[in-house]
Amino acid sequence: MSGTWETHGRSAAPLSAWFMCLIVILIACWVRWSTLTFESIWADEAFSIELVGHGWLDVVRGTAADQHPPLYYLVLKLWTTGGLSVFQFRYLSAAFSILEVALVVAWGRKVFGLQAGLVAGLLLALSPLHTQWAQSVRMYSLVSLLCTLSCILLFRVIHGRRGLLACAVVNVLAFYTHNVAVFSVGVQLILVSLFSARHKNWALAKNWIRTNLLLGLFYVPWLFVLYRQTTQNTMTWAGPLTPQALVRIFAPLTPENVSTEGAIASVVWLGCCALLALYGIWRARANREPVLFLFTWFFGALFGMFLVSQFVQFFVSKLLIWLLSPLFLLVGYGLQRLPSRWAKIVACGILFGLLASALFAQQSRLDDQDCRGVAQLLDQETSAADIVLFNAGATSMCVDVYDDMDYAFLTYPVNYSVLESGFQADKVTIEFADKTVSSMQEEYQGIWLVEFWPHWFDPGGYFEDRIQTSAIVEQEW
Repeated sequence: MSGTWETHGRSAAPLSAWFMCLIVILIACWVRWSTLTFESIWADEAFSIELVGHGWLDVVRGTAADQHPPLYYLVLKLWTTGGLSVFQFRYLSAAFSILEVALVVAWGRKVFGLQAGLVAGLLLALSPLHTQWAQSVRMYSLVSLLCTLSCILLFRVIHGRRGLLACAVVNVLAFYTHNVAVFSVGVQLILVSLFSARHKNWALAKNWIRTNLLLGLFYVPWLFVLYRQTTQNTMTWAGPLTPQALVRIFAPLTPENVSTEGAIASVVWLGCCALLALYGIWRARANREPVLFLFTWFFGALFGMFLVSQFVQFFVSKLLIWLLSPLFLLVGYGLQRLPSRWAKIVACGILFGLLASALFAQQSRLDDQDCRGVAQLLDQETSAADIVLFNAGATSMCVDVYDDMDYAFLTYPVNYSVLESGFQADKVTIEFADKTVSSMQEEYQGIWLVEFWPHWFDPGGYFEDRIQTSAIVEQEW
């Protein structure tokens, strides 16, 4: 099947084009690597680090007890064999993120032109959301890369080029990385159906479905684990996808306590993105099919996630990271189509000026999840006669990254282990808190209470109420 769209791979001198693309990729590298260890390790990252310290089968077992598929953890274990620093643990996610930036630049340049590819890649390189998860020991950069790659491969297949088998393989890998891949495959099914109907050739849709079903058999063993995960592990911290959530996610200048100036700047930035994307869609002629492809990719997946989140408790903001690429490609194409050079300069000034300022604010501000600071304090102040109570138990793993923890400690849940379901336990009762604190007071002189997100297991604050000591360390997120 062949479509009507132009390629722009020769729209600029090869050397200058490669040089400008390289500059964007180097910017992405600098943004992600320069502050890779600035933020402290937090609970989910500590889970990843602790889990890959076990054997290969235990990694799969621990993943099954949690809520995610195992591929990222297996790749991380392969990468970190022998033990690594925090920088090296996070380096892997940064590398996946940089690869996605390079992929967006290359594909945008080939399909739309050099300007569109550079703008889309630079927006992605400076995106606070993309950068945040590129600096985290979690799977979101990997699943974003895989979903983006599979959709780009599908575009090639739609236009009669090779890549169907590779697209299906990447889809399976995405499924084994994060469950959000179901929306990527769902929107691919919509795209295949639309373009098959448009060209009156249903062989493409049949081949795509047949190939994905065949390779999907490799995912069948995990389906039984997925069923148990979804029925036993309730994501009480998740909620529905709302318009307000979308604004907070896609507007780079809207933290929780946003100022009036920040809110205005965010509206301006979002408005500029929306206008450029709509302008590109309106002006699409020779590139109508790629624009329609990106439009369906972005809005089809977004609507699917919105619809499902109204009935299933799964949505958190980081799941939208893989939709930044199609959005920024639409914005880049719209900017490229602007008729005036001055209009392009003004649009670039708004887009990159506000985005860079938001990224700078994010990268220069420590959040309150300072496990590194707590570890240093405990290392300096605790004695052999003290005991530390960690609530929740995952906090002990965060501290362990920065400290040898050569002091007595207790966790809640008791005997917390990443090989079991770590976020499922009974709530702390008054009787349990009394018994626990009393037993600690009998053996130790000082009790240190370290609490990150304490109300998850102790909504009544019973541990804090029952610890009567001058040494209490409490940090909440």
